[in-house]
Amino acid sequence: NSKLTNSKILFGESAGFIFEVEDMHIPEVKKIMNKYKVEMNELGKTKGNSLRINREGKNIIDLPIEKMKNAWTSGFIKALR
Repeated sequence: NSKLTNSKILFGESAGFIFEVEDMHIPEVKKIMNKYKVEMNELGKTKGNSLRINREGKNIIDLPIEKMKNAWTSGFIKALR
């Protein structure tokens, strides 16, 4: 497991990316990442109507998709008011 804080893993601006992998392919992806010495952090699973991100057995984010969509589409305008 990474020694990075949750905020660094989720919002850090260092080089990196987020991608989705089917459960059956996780071991293969981990093997490839280890081969090239690339640190990988599992964030959670996509399913249902909400985004849930878990780390080390703890739920760190649990937000309804609709609430995130509203924040994304109107948040900037509201911040300017």
